[in-house]
Amino acid sequence: MLAADVVASAPKRRGRARRCLRLPARLAVLSCVGILSGCTGGGDLPPVFNAVFGLRNARAVPHEVGTIPERQVSARDHLIGGAANDPGSCIYNDTAGRRFKAACPDGYEIP
Repeated sequence: MLAADVVASAPKRRGRARRCLRLPARLAVLSCVGILSGCTGGGDLPPVFNAVFGLRNARAVPHEVGTIPERQVSARDHLIGGAANDPGSCIYNDTAGRRFKAACPDGYEIP
C-alpha cells in the first residue's frame, strides 16, 4: 500500500466514525425531548419538576417553618470530635453512618 493510498483513505475512516456517533447523539436528544414533552401533559408531577424545569402543572409544596428536634446521644453513637462553629457541641456518628451535632459529654476537652 502506498502512502498516497493511506492518506486518501483516512478521511473515509473519520467520516464513518462521525456517522457512528450521530445516531446515539440523535437518539439521546430525541429521548430527552420525548421525556420532557411527556411531562407537560396533565397528571400530577412531583414538586421537583416545578422547581427545576419550571413546569406550571407540577405540584407545589409550601414552605414550612419549624425546627429540627435535638438528637439524643445513645451508647451506640461514636464521638468524632468538637464542632468547629459551635463551642460546647460535638459531632457524633450514628450506626447508620449519619452525622449529627449534640452536646459534648462531661469532661470532653476540645483540642
